[in-house]
Amino acid sequence: MIVTAPNSEHLVARELRERRCIPHYFFKRVSKRVYRGRVHDGLLPAFPRYIFVPPECGYQLKYEMPGRVVDVVRSHIDGTLWTVSSSEIEGLVDRCNGGDTFPTPKAEDPYQHGDAVVIIGHHAAAGHRAIYQHMLGDNQALVEFDWLGRMVPTAVDLRDIEKHEPKKRRKRRGRRQRTAAKISAVA
Repeated sequence: MIVTAPNSEHLVARELRERRCIPHYFFKRVSKRVYRGRVHDGLLPAFPRYIFVPPECGYQLKYEMPGRVVDVVRSHIDGTLWTVSSSEIEGLVDRCNGGDTFPTPKAEDPYQHGDAVVIIGHHAAAGHRAIYQHMLGDNQALVEFDWLGRMVPTAVDLRDIEKHEPKKRRKRRGRRQRTAAKISAVA
């Protein structure tokens, strides 16, 4: 297993696949993000900065790709290489249905579509009412709130949302108070 430079896993995996023909496993997961008001699916590394390669190729790649491959995964006690058993790798591949992308787990919606919610916490829209749309995964939800007369979709952490319960109005009991117009007419 090798450790890559931050955010260069895709580049290293492509080079290993196209130029070097070294067998490797680079597992990804689907992530939903909101960009300019629209939900987009993107692929992110399932194990950031790690690529599974045969142990005999680790040091070779470290010296041949010094800018992108930072190190091999080894024990800090005695410096021996950490290896992942083939049964573990096969288990990961089986979870990916034979590919390299993990399926998106189906998250249960804690609220119904269209529920009124309040954004709390340290979000930029804290204290505002919003309308719940759906889950984005990764503990995030898409809500829409009214901003300058338009409904603006925003991704919010699920822990920063509470269901909005309107306050119950108190019923008046007894006689109503006279209005000022009635008091002047009587006098």
